[in-house]
Amino acid sequence: ASGRTGKPGRPGRFGKAGDSQIDAEKEKIHIESERRRMKTRILVKEGEYRLAKAFCMDPKIDAQELYCFLTGTDKVSLFMKAEEEVDPETEQKYMELIEKRASRIPLQHITGVQEFMGYSFNVNPDVLIPRQDTETLVSEAAKTIQGTPREKLSFFEKLKGGKEWDVLDLCCGSGAVGISIAKICGNTRVTASDVSEKAVETARGNAKKLRARVKFVTGDMFGPLAGARFDMIVSNPPYSIKWAGDENPLLINDPRFAPAGVLAPKSKADMAFIMHSLSWLASNGTAAIVCFPGIMYRGGAEQKIRKYLVDNNYIDCIIQLPSNLFFGTSIATCIMVMKKNKADNKTLFIDATSECVKVTNNNKLTPENIDCIVDVFAKREEVEHFAHLASYEEVSNNDYNLSVSTYVEAEDTRERIDIVKLNAEIKEIVAREQVLRDEIDKIIAEIEVGA
Repeated sequence: ASGRTGKPGRPGRFGKAGDSQIDAEKEKIHIESERRRMKTRILVKEGEYRLAKAFCMDPKIDAQELYCFLTGTDKVSLFMKAEEEVDPETEQKYMELIEKRASRIPLQHITGVQEFMGYSFNVNPDVLIPRQDTETLVSEAAKTIQGTPREKLSFFEKLKGGKEWDVLDLCCGSGAVGISIAKICGNTRVTASDVSEKAVETARGNAKKLRARVKFVTGDMFGPLAGARFDMIVSNPPYSIKWAGDENPLLINDPRFAPAGVLAPKSKADMAFIMHSLSWLASNGTAAIVCFPGIMYRGGAEQKIRKYLVDNNYIDCIIQLPSNLFFGTSIATCIMVMKKNKADNKTLFIDATSECVKVTNNNKLTPENIDCIVDVFAKREEVEHFAHLASYEEVSNNDYNLSVSTYVEAEDTRERIDIVKLNAEIKEIVAREQVLRDEIDKIIAEIEVGA
């Protein structure tokens, strides 16, 4: 008998001692695991709770997005299968994703994708995540490109059936802006540039995935584009980054910056990007740049550059966008549109701060919101509490302040009080009060007589 089973704790002829006991324990654990399987609804709610504890901006939306990403489903399926049980492996992987998001890793860097203009772009830590406010930039560019009147086309452009636009996406990142323009507008030759090789690699991959015809170049600002001129430049550059500025004595004589007579501050390169863009515009070109709002009103060198731009009639339009359009930031960006062929010397200011809808903790620009902004921009018209066409004198008299709030009066949404009606109501209340006092006096008089 001992030959068959072996000594306790040692292997015998037919297996290890205690195997049956281990198998029983495993089976017990499996059964318990099956019994306590979590339902989809509860699991996602747990994810939402953990993200809320980590102070994520939109815990509910993020929790749902991560579950859909993990399982390859959409939100409709998520709601329809809310009462279905989740297997332990999926539960574990889901909570790992939740922990990543709770550690402040952007949702898009976890999922690897971001929707922009109806297209799905691959994103990663090497590129900035495309912001929704930049969709307005693309819509404006498309409106300008597609809406060129036939009478403004040259003879050869008319023979070709229209103008072919040379477009530059400066600081392209994921390529979202340039690729979207290439997809929407067929009559374009799009070039996209970025200083980061990894960013250009990501953008090139997006262009290939979306089958967009875009030329990519790598280099610092316009270095690799020497001698080129563009009909349109679109850019969403990094805000308020440092640059060499007056530490480099050669820059003040650089033909890109010399016309303004001053360099952008070393601590804020925003105006340097703008002067870069202007210098490479064609004689009839248009540039649209997403800007940090501070450059519109700050003094010093930035004010002098604004003065140069206004005095030379380059500023076509300033659009103030709503705040809180993107996760984790409440910055209300604006768009500066510059032209070299303006038909007048006026500047259009558009206050689009209320042109949005509220979605949980964020604001969202709907296609209708974007169309409203772009239509007013294209028509270049006055709209009370929304758009104002300011003369050169009006802007110069305001010390070249380009803040939209300086020119567009915000609508007073406070309740209007009708003083005449209110006074009549007060008189009625006083008269009624007097009647009641008279009645009380009569009752007291009767009580005193009876006493």
